[in-house]
This record gives sequence, C-alpha cells and structure tokens, in this order.
Amino acid sequence: MKGGSGKSAKTVDINSATPQEMVKVKGITASDAKKIIANRPYSSLNELVTKKVLTQGQFSQVKSKLSF
Repeated sequence: MKGGSGKSAKTVDINSATPQEMVKVKGITASDAKKIIANRPYSSLNELVTKKVLTQGQFSQVKSKLSF
C-alpha cells in the first residue's frame, strides 16, 4: 500500500528494497540490510532466520514491517 502517512500500512519488500529503505524499519541496521540483500532471493520471510540473516529475536521485532 503506497501513500498516506500510516506506518503500519507500508511494508518493505526484502527482495527489492534498497538498503536506505530497509534501515527505515526499526530494528534493521545498515549491516542487516547488506546481509538481507546478499542473501536474495527470498520465497518467505522465515528465510531471514533459516539463512541466518537475522536472529529469531530480530525477526520477531521486524516481521510485521516486511514483505517479500
């Protein structure tokens, strides 16, 4: 969903987002963004954990703000 100012309506696509877009998500650092990009493509959000890109704790914090 694009437009509007509601934070919860917009998610970041882990297969196409730039590092600058990813770091806007609270809990994702510049280092995390580089790892996410390096491990593309993803067929599910859970692959962020199974590919050891994010810890389970990090994933739990950010998963509602991500899409694929």
